[in-house]
Amino acid sequence: MNVLTTLSKIKSVFSKRRIYTFVILLFIGLIACVFFMSKHITSLKNECDKYKNNEKALIAQTKTYKTKDSLNAATAYEVQMKFDEYKKTHPDEKEHIDEVTKGRSLQSVVSVQGNTKVQVKIPLKDTVINKKDTLSVKNGTPSVKKDTIIATKDTVRTIKSYTQWYSIDGIIDKSFTGYIGFNESLQIYITVQYKRFLGFLWHTSKVKDRKVDVVSLNPYSKIIKVEYTTITK
Repeated sequence: MNVLTTLSKIKSVFSKRRIYTFVILLFIGLIACVFFMSKHITSLKNECDKYKNNEKALIAQTKTYKTKDSLNAATAYEVQMKFDEYKKTHPDEKEHIDEVTKGRSLQSVVSVQGNTKVQVKIPLKDTVINKKDTLSVKNGTPSVKKDTIIATKDTVRTIKSYTQWYSIDGIIDKSFTGYIGFNESLQIYITVQYKRFLGFLWHTSKVKDRKVDVVSLNPYSKIIKVEYTTITK
């Protein structure tokens, strides 16, 4: 009887252990399931926020404005794309991207388009130029014919204007011949707006949106388009 009782107790203990093991494994499985479901939901929420921000950025596009000191500026919101998506939507930049990203990862791209128009009023100056026909070719060898040197004086008009932002230097003789140069200086500011707890309380560490502001220090330049793209994995 004692042996049968002992075996019965041992069997009962093993049965309870199996039940406990099953319950523990079931509990661990539920925790793992909740964890992966939560992670998946977070990933879907991030994707949803990404597309929402992209839609907002594409609808807003580029907004131009003037700073307090009357400088031309423009702003644009961040668009998030995967690297392959960016290369597909910007095929004209493929060669530049491949050259720049050798052994490196592309993080973000800021592209700015603009034009420069300068209204100028420059006085013309007369300049005297000596013209001498002194060379002739005989048997393939150039020689100077002193008895037929003809010296003439022509008057042409010159233009010279130099400022911090543009330079013009040339002559007008039936047409303009010379150089026109422009100097450009851009300041690019990237700002972040953080999400608030419950939508209206204190700021959290999560980013709501990013935007870029580009200010042209050249008062003659106008910014036409700004794109700010962040490359995601």
